[in-house]
Amino acid sequence: MNKKELAKKLVADKAEAITNSGTELLNALARLDKQYEEDKERVDKPFKWPLTGDTGFTLSAKGQIRDESYTLCNDAYARGAYHNTREEADLHDERRLAEIRVTRRIAKINLEDDWEADWRLKGHLKYYLIADSRGIPGQGVTEIVRSHPPHWYGCERAIKTVIKELPGDCKTMLGVEDE
Repeated sequence: MNKKELAKKLVADKAEAITNSGTELLNALARLDKQYEEDKERVDKPFKWPLTGDTGFTLSAKGQIRDESYTLCNDAYARGAYHNTREEADLHDERRLAEIRVTRRIAKINLEDDWEADWRLKGHLKYYLIADSRGIPGQGVTEIVRSHPPHWYGCERAIKTVIKELPGDCKTMLGVEDE
């Protein structure tokens, strides 16, 4: 292959790479547009405040979902246990149970490793659950910023273990929806 042919091939290869990159970029933009529209629909959906006499759904301590008429002095509503639909109540219960399973496992491993979060000690790493942009559970780490309830923090082994052993519960707890 002479220099001219080699140069043409190089230019053709670069042009193809640029075209492929452009196509990938356009596909990524299309996915982002679709996600934006889906998120917009979810966010733009108005929250329905209950009115006295409206029927809603509450959770008992045993996880039973009950129909209940809303009143202004409704303790269930004040505690976040009153829901407009049975589906909302069921989802709340699933999240609560998933959080209990995950945080109990974190607590057990923290105890085994004699680990406790020390917020005064600089350099003391605290690990916690996060979900990436694709909804895959992972671990976050902090030294001083508390952005979650205290029982969500654990040693590195605790967080890695719950991600491996309880991936479905981690996703539920974090509010990640399966597609």
